[in-house]
Amino acid sequence: MRFELPLTHSHALDRASHPLLQMTLVDHVKIEPRLLNRHLRRHVQQALIRKVEGQWRPDTGYIISVIGFPDLDQSIEVDKGVIDNTDGSVRFSVPYEAIVLRPFYNEVLSCVVRSVGPMMVTVFVGPMEINIDRSKMPEDFVYDDSDPSNPQWKGSEYSIGVGSLVKVRVVKVTSALQGVVVTGTMRGDYLG
Repeated sequence: MRFELPLTHSHALDRASHPLLQMTLVDHVKIEPRLLNRHLRRHVQQALIRKVEGQWRPDTGYIISVIGFPDLDQSIEVDKGVIDNTDGSVRFSVPYEAIVLRPFYNEVLSCVVRSVGPMMVTVFVGPMEINIDRSKMPEDFVYDDSDPSNPQWKGSEYSIGVGSLVKVRVVKVTSALQGVVVTGTMRGDYLG
C-alpha cells in the first residue's frame, strides 16, 4: 500500500517521486528494571523509536519514521513482557506503524547529487544512496574536472554537479543485512 503524506505535513514529499510506504511492523525492545514504572508505555515507545528509526531492514526498507502504536494499550502490564533472568530487564514485543522508504525496480526518483567522479555519480534520496555508473549517464555527457573543487558531468543542455537535483530510474536493488545497494540510470526520457 502506498502512503500519501498530507500537504500540511512538515516533511511533505512529492508522492510520485518517492517510494514511501506505510507499514505495520513488530519489533522487540528491552527495558531496564529502573524504567519499569508508571511511565512504562512512554519508555517502551521511546526505546522502539531509538532502535528502529533510520535503520535498514532487508524485509521492509529504511524506516523513516514511527508514526503510531495502534495496538499498544494505554497501560502496558508487566505480565505482557518477558523477564530476562540475567539482569531483570523486560523484553516487550511492540507493534507499530512506520513510514518506510523502499526502492522498487524501474521506479523514477527525484534525487540530490552527493558526489561526482569520472567513473560514477552518487545521488541520494532520504537515507538511501543510488550509484550511477558513467555508462548509465546521458550519451552526450562528458566528465569535466577543469575546476577540481567543482567537477561536473556536462551535456549540451545542462550540467550535473554536487547539489544538483536529478531524476534517476532504479535499475538494480541489492538488499543486504547491513544496507542496500541501489544502481540507477539517467539515460532515458525525462531523466537526468
